[in-house]
Amino acid sequence: MIIFLIGMPGSGKTTIGKELAKQTGSIFIDSDIYIIEKEKLSIPQIFKTKGEDYFRKAETNALKDIIERSKKAVVAVGGGTPCFHNNMEVMMKGGKVIYLKASLDELAKRIEADANERPLFSKHKGPKLKEKIASMLDHREKYYAKAQMSFDTDNIAPDIIAKQIKGLVE
Repeated sequence: MIIFLIGMPGSGKTTIGKELAKQTGSIFIDSDIYIIEKEKLSIPQIFKTKGEDYFRKAETNALKDIIERSKKAVVAVGGGTPCFHNNMEVMMKGGKVIYLKASLDELAKRIEADANERPLFSKHKGPKLKEKIASMLDHREKYYAKAQMSFDTDNIAPDIIAKQIKGLVE
């Protein structure tokens, strides 16, 4: 079975995904890294040289490749992935889709602590960062809400969340 983890940057997709993969004996795949390796370009380079539409199509192709090639995987997808090209439907047909939710305050705290890893947010601090996150979440929530399950990640250890997910999907 393939488990897709969706949610905002900072929601815990990678951390929980790695733990869930370990607990279920699955491989862990970060769809952004999958695209980087396939394209041999960083995501900012793809955006700059080929454009966002190309990148969004690459996300869809990556999802289809992963579904075709993987039997047992936990896949953390980019925060915007569910919002383009019927990707939610692709993921829901290919496995279980789980929305990892975190509060605005928690997302801001995690993103600020990890600003170098998140170029989309690097120019934003404090209240401006929260505004940026809130605006993105407002747009994305309708897509995230289609997930078969959702889990709040505020103040809960990643291994506990992974164990809860494992108990519901196995």
